[in-house]
Amino acid sequence: MQISNPQGAPPAGLADQQRVFEMQDLFFSTTDKKGRIKTSNEVFIRVSGFASEELKDKPHNIIRHPDMPRVVFQLLWDEIGAGRQVLAYVKNRAKDGRYYWVVAFVTPIEGGYLSVRFKPSSELFPVVQGLYGELRQVESRVEGAHRGKPAAIAAGRKALEAKLLSFGFADYGAFMHHAFEREIRSREAALKNRGAAPRIMQERDGRPAAGGAAENEARRVAEACQEALTALDLLFNELEIYTKLNDAIRSKSEFVTSLSESIRMLSLNGAVEVERLGSAGSGLGKVLEWLQRFSNDIRQECEGLTKSLVQLIAEIKSVVFELNAAKLQIEMTTDFARETLRAGANAGDAGPQAGLTAGAMQALYASSHGTVKRALAALAAVETNLLPVEKSQRSLWKSTRSLNLIYVQGKIELANVASERLGIVFDDVSRRLTDTEEILGALASLIQELQKELHKGVAHREPIEQAVAKIDPGRRNGV
Repeated sequence: MQISNPQGAPPAGLADQQRVFEMQDLFFSTTDKKGRIKTSNEVFIRVSGFASEELKDKPHNIIRHPDMPRVVFQLLWDEIGAGRQVLAYVKNRAKDGRYYWVVAFVTPIEGGYLSVRFKPSSELFPVVQGLYGELRQVESRVEGAHRGKPAAIAAGRKALEAKLLSFGFADYGAFMHHAFEREIRSREAALKNRGAAPRIMQERDGRPAAGGAAENEARRVAEACQEALTALDLLFNELEIYTKLNDAIRSKSEFVTSLSESIRMLSLNGAVEVERLGSAGSGLGKVLEWLQRFSNDIRQECEGLTKSLVQLIAEIKSVVFELNAAKLQIEMTTDFARETLRAGANAGDAGPQAGLTAGAMQALYASSHGTVKRALAALAAVETNLLPVEKSQRSLWKSTRSLNLIYVQGKIELANVASERLGIVFDDVSRRLTDTEEILGALASLIQELQKELHKGVAHREPIEQAVAKIDPGRRNGV
């Protein structure tokens, strides 16, 4: 896929001007595997400033802005080329040279790709703008040294990875999940505050309008989409709870990871002091030997629990990501159905998107239906995979109680030995055991709360599936 800029220099005075669109505006395009535009909606045409015939079958990079880092596009194509969904902030350039920013969510579909875009508004957006400027500078320096575009992209990727780590994200995927949630939440709040939340399509005078088959089908799809959004909102409103529980579980996971190593180090430090004491510390030597041996068992249990927690955290993130995607795509389908109705209301006028709508509704539905299925499957997987987490947590709890017995025996033996260093070691063991019991107790409570929330979420599964199935543009007479 080309990532060069096909447009020439913008007209003087327009390059630094922003092309305005509203928070409620959603737009999409579909492309073939090579990135050539096949379908789109009226909002895309309006915002980009191109006529429909100027977009049809043209490379999507017709709107590429030169300020965009090459590495972001390369990353995007790497992901969708591997069959994965991806989200990215994108600065585009309209036909008249003005710019506009979007959050683009791109999904592989049959024969190509679907990109749904909306206006960025979260606190991350200005951070990303600054980051993109830095990345483009890195790439430009490499290109200026005549090292070529591949070298520039590699340098940009290295700079991006380093910056994301400094922001606290392990990789782009972690950043993408976080950004999607923040942007969707920000958009929802902005629409609610402005009284512009997604609404049911109102026909001309509020009554169902008579129309041709295409118009009636668009009306049916719009109504079905609204029903699906209503059903999905029951689950969507719980996403914030999932996220909070996920963050709390992750913090407990970090403690568990460090537990076994700290116990091992304490036992080794104690062993060094016992050796210095000679025969006087023989009783404590056995206690510390037990402690060290037990720390190895705890290490295995900590590794098991940590592995289960990491998997659980990843699955919860997947649920949040997929549900955000499903909501966005269904809302996009709703808006496109409304566009079709508006075009149908004007006799003989197919609208500015003429030639770019064939097959679009089915593509939108197929993608949103697949996303909903993945989201609900991920939700069920989280509920199932709580079982190994619970098992590992209980096992570690039992081992911690056993460690308490070893600690008590150590304190008894310590009473017969004058060693300040060993006293410090055993005090540290005591504090660590107390912290461990507290953390494991909190983790057990979090797991129980998550189980309760997941059970509520899974209960919404059937009505959501039924509502989404009704959207299908190929559905006839409710069949």
